[in-house]
Amino acid sequence: MRTLTVLPGALIAGLLVAGCAPAAQGPLSAPASTSGTPSAAATTSASPASFTHTPDPEEFSLRVKILEKKCYGSAGCNVTYSIRVSYSGPALNPEQEYQVTYEVTGLEDGPAVNTFTIQGDEVSYQEKEFASTPSSSRTLKAKATEVERLGL
Repeated sequence: MRTLTVLPGALIAGLLVAGCAPAAQGPLSAPASTSGTPSAAATTSASPASFTHTPDPEEFSLRVKILEKKCYGSAGCNVTYSIRVSYSGPALNPEQEYQVTYEVTGLEDGPAVNTFTIQGDEVSYQEKEFASTPSSSRTLKAKATEVERLGL
């Protein structure tokens, strides 16, 4: 699994879609406010008991990043892609884990469904997805569809 660390209040990551590749770990960062200093959400600390928010799928913005593409004319393309994720909701409880389900569309065989987990400011995911597209001009899109509270 790849685990990424973020400051509370924002999640900007190179989240990679599940696939045949091994998982990995690494840090994330939070954006600064317009003044160039961390936003209030990123600098506020609270006890785990004060966290009550369960994230909604709409609070996750996902973008597909093509890592490698090999095309075969009218036969379409084989692609290796990853997911870039942003989280716009309030800080999450560091003691609560959530599983986020998402769907990638634009693939030759229909949508691909996968998950990643988030706990506090840690995100865990698998690294790469390998798929085929029907043409070189096909755009892949990803969208979070469900968030499930795990454990506790």
